Amino acid sequence: MSAVLWSAPDGMVSHRSAARFWEYESVARGRSMHLTVPSGRSLRHSTVVVHHGGDLIPADRSQFGPIAVTSALRTALDLAADLEPLAFEIIIEDGLRRGLFSRRQLQWRLAARAGGGFPGSGMCRDLLDRRTLGQTDSGWEVRLAALLVDAGFPSPERQLKVTTADGDRYVDLGYPGPSVVALEYDSDAWHSSVVQRHRDAAKRNALRVAGCLVIEVTSAMMRAPAGLLAMVAKALDEQSIASRARE
Repeated sequence: MSAVLWSAPDGMVSHRSAARFWEYESVARGRSMHLTVPSGRSLRHSTVVVHHGGDLIPADRSQFGPIAVTSALRTALDLAADLEPLAFEIIIEDGLRRGLFSRRQLQWRLAARAGGGFPGSGMCRDLLDRRTLGQTDSGWEVRLAALLVDAGFPSPERQLKVTTADGDRYVDLGYPGPSVVALEYDSDAWHSSVVQRHRDAAKRNALRVAGCLVIEVTSAMMRAPAGLLAMVAKALDEQSIASRARE
């Protein structure tokens, strides 16, 4: 609050400091306070990182009570130059999933912001070229998909629809085929309640009855993925055998 008052009337909390307000995934808390002010202002401070934005527009400004903060979209774009591609993709997916901004708004702001030539604009364009952008339920799906691709597997489909006896189900990640290979991530935070465990069991039993090869993934498996990758390889081999048998 004191930093915003010091930079009044047009200073805004920004970058990693603003990411804390928006609760973005994968952004570590920075040690420094970040502010953005319009270019032309000569603000300098020994303990505050002051960014001078020459392309600020009214849509880039949001409020958390009395505290001015860069908008969710502006914050994400500002972080593009400071993050690895995977971490940046998780932020964009997080913003789209929570409705902080839309894909169309992302396209518009990317085109309007200095002609799309700001640091990190290449990563933004690469993401927008992906058909699956905005189709995840959590950042872990993005991490798991990247892990599989890095290990040499084909890119899995996100939120793959599977028709079961009790209706359509959507798996976190999947490989379509005569027997779908379905990867379901169990979050320690969201899958620990009795109600959620019962829902997960009902869903996965329905998937198995429908002929899916279901692999349940945990955070521990992600940290030491050798066993997980071996299971995926075996499941894809079984899927291939089933496909040839049908031919």
